[in-house]
Amino acid sequence: MKYLHTLLALCAVVLFSACNDLVDFDKNMDHNYGAELEKGLYSSQYNVNSKYEYNLVVTENAKGEPTVYSYRVGKPGTSDSAVVRTTFVSEEVAYDAKTGVLSAKASTSYYEVESDLYFCKLQNGNLIYELNYDVKKDKATMAKSSATPTVEGKWQAANADSSVVYNFFLSAANAEGAGAAIVSKNGGADEVGTYTTANGTTTVTVGAATYTLAFNGKFQLVATTDAETLVLDRVVSDPEPEQFLPIFGGVYTCNMFGMQFEAVLYQSDKYPENFIISPYMYSQKPMYFTMNADGSLVVEKQETGLYYDANEGKIYGQEVPGCYQIYVSDGVTYFGTTSPLSVYDQSKGVFNFALIWHIDLGYFNEAPEVDTFQLTEELSNKKEPSFMKVQKLDKPFSFDKKLPLFKK
Repeated sequence: MKYLHTLLALCAVVLFSACNDLVDFDKNMDHNYGAELEKGLYSSQYNVNSKYEYNLVVTENAKGEPTVYSYRVGKPGTSDSAVVRTTFVSEEVAYDAKTGVLSAKASTSYYEVESDLYFCKLQNGNLIYELNYDVKKDKATMAKSSATPTVEGKWQAANADSSVVYNFFLSAANAEGAGAAIVSKNGGADEVGTYTTANGTTTVTVGAATYTLAFNGKFQLVATTDAETLVLDRVVSDPEPEQFLPIFGGVYTCNMFGMQFEAVLYQSDKYPENFIISPYMYSQKPMYFTMNADGSLVVEKQETGLYYDANEGKIYGQEVPGCYQIYVSDGVTYFGTTSPLSVYDQSKGVFNFALIWHIDLGYFNEAPEVDTFQLTEELSNKKEPSFMKVQKLDKPFSFDKKLPLFKK
């Protein structure tokens, strides 16, 4: 088994010592969290601020090595209602019995990046779950569950001498506990069948083969046939490609240069907080931004397609040798908390972007210039809205007023 270095466990201790302090009224006493975290299913308590229920299974893989995996389930009434995604699987597990912290690491995840999981055991029986990926995280308060983990998703197993590798995929079950099953062996053709679940046992029928699946006392999913017994290991779900669908047409006003152009607002079908505006200025790329629950907007470093001649102080709407690409970022992102927020004004249907214009050497405006995107026409999520003629800015562009450059 691969164990994480002591450093990872120490980092986890530092991260979660505070959460233990909050609930340990007798924190000066010597607690006993147990020599290992109890195997089983842990599920998040209801959280109105999350569209998912998070689950963690502490178990062993087919080789008997400690393993954890997590999966999320979309809550009723959300766009992902009842959708199950396995987000994280790891055999790189460390547990600190003195602090009750389990930590794990995986080189990939559902989110397509390296991920770290920390699981903090509290004295009141609950646990804090935190899965970190890129700059985001899934976080929940969990409790031990008496339910059975879902069988929905991807699994893999090898027979006793590893000469045959099986791949299982079980689709979402209907209200009667029935769903589609796909089984393949050694990378061969997929065989499609069905499965049903009743009384904790899942029966998979594919062609002439029948597999009976059930969780054992170690929370391993075990498949039995007439010929053999297989321990199935959980496989991370395939990431869904993020697509942006047009939702509104509008007019973008750039106050820095006194120009307007028509554009389209698109929203991600995977992460509803992600948006793009296209076209954007003279860039070949759209303007990408995110919107927080409070309506504040985050614009990280974006290309504008404008270029700055540091010798003459001129700005061009095309790439010029020796000139610097001009970027925009929202003021809070660029400077810190000293700048006004970029916000969405729902009453007026206007996005207000408080932007800092900058190059690699420095920035042009000490106070944010507020650009606006006024929504004008609702679109019907068509991939190519036919009635909205998008206006592209003509090239080349030159700005006569010389801009001061403040050094970083």
